[in-house]
Amino acid sequence: MNKFKKVLIVVLLAVILGACAGGVYWHHQHYLWIDAKRYSRNAQQLDLREEKLSIRQYEKFRSLLPDCDILWKVPFQGGYYAEETDSLTITSLKETDIAALAYLPQLRTIDASCCMEYALLEQLQETYPQLTVEYSIALGENRYEPDTEQLEISAIAAEEIDDLQYLRNLKTIVISSGENTENYAQLREYCREKNYAFYVRLGDMLAEESAQSLTVSGLQEGAESLLQFLPGLTRLHVLNPQISMEGLETIRRNHPNLQLSWNQVVCGKVFNGTDTEIDISGIPVQDLDVLAEQMTYFPAAEKLIMSDCGVDNEAM
Repeated sequence: MNKFKKVLIVVLLAVILGACAGGVYWHHQHYLWIDAKRYSRNAQQLDLREEKLSIRQYEKFRSLLPDCDILWKVPFQGGYYAEETDSLTITSLKETDIAALAYLPQLRTIDASCCMEYALLEQLQETYPQLTVEYSIALGENRYEPDTEQLEISAIAAEEIDDLQYLRNLKTIVISSGENTENYAQLREYCREKNYAFYVRLGDMLAEESAQSLTVSGLQEGAESLLQFLPGLTRLHVLNPQISMEGLETIRRNHPNLQLSWNQVVCGKVFNGTDTEIDISGIPVQDLDVLAEQMTYFPAAEKLIMSDCGVDNEAM
């Protein structure tokens, strides 16, 4: 009897174990566990949009459920985006971000106007040529499109000179203003290295470094500090200067080898800066203060003739 019981127990254990094994096998054939959660192997679609998956987790699902349509939101820069997202705005960029964008197949436009990782933005554009990446290069107080060919600046920081490489079509650089020329010499050397054209703006004129004689109109304050970048200049004639007479005298004093001359307009009539007599007879004078300012450009003037100008003696 004892022997029979033992055999029965063994048989029952075998049946139970067999059933367990069969159950485990059946479960394994129909389900799998991913990150402590059970999923059907036969699922045609899996909606994981609320799960906040990482890219690693998503790839794990794809490898274990290759025939399943997995719906999810793509993690990017701390947020989660639907796969059908067609535009993004970014203010910074990392290499991992560039890789993550591969999971947004319908993406077409990225607004990166406030992003300054220019090298990575170029890499982004090269990686996804179908994308429109909107960004510009910050130089001083202005921003420039990457395809800019000619650049005119009034100031530039030393560290910004290196950013000029991201203006991929740049051919010409013009310096102007002269209010901050601290880094212009370094900029000029950069232009020489890159074989860029380098010009100096004086009034309405763009002057090459090799310029020897110039006639310019509307020369402005600050021009004096730009003349150091025109080492061969020997003659400068200014029409209707916007720079003050004091500024002209500074140019003359600091550049004794430069032949400087100018013409000034007084009440619509042009006079040479060396004239000793200014005759505006018959021309109505509208503003005596303006006239007084214009007369400062004639240091050699001995006589101002104002017959029939509409100004009485009391006003004078």
